[in-house]
Amino acid sequence: AAAQVALDAGGRCLQCAMGVGAATAVPARLGDAMRALTGSMLTPSDIRDALAPAIAALDIMVDAHASVAWRRRVALTLATRVIIAARDEALAQEART
Repeated sequence: AAAQVALDAGGRCLQCAMGVGAATAVPARLGDAMRALTGSMLTPSDIRDALAPAIAALDIMVDAHASVAWRRRVALTLATRVIIAARDEALAQEART
């Protein structure tokens, strides 16, 4: 999973880009989640509410290495972590300027 966010001076999300890999046959952008998070404060509940339906809608790949349920759970966990990390980095960068 990867994410990048741009925040305004108050910490509100102006722009969000994110995607996940290894859960689907090809990396997938989470467009619905990106749109849902834009304008939010990227709180844990904002992130959870945006990601849960987006991850649920993914066509998770099936193979011998992991179950669909496991890949979906990991995709949600990693996507959540990268958004939090991107938010925290953007806030830290703002504080340094």
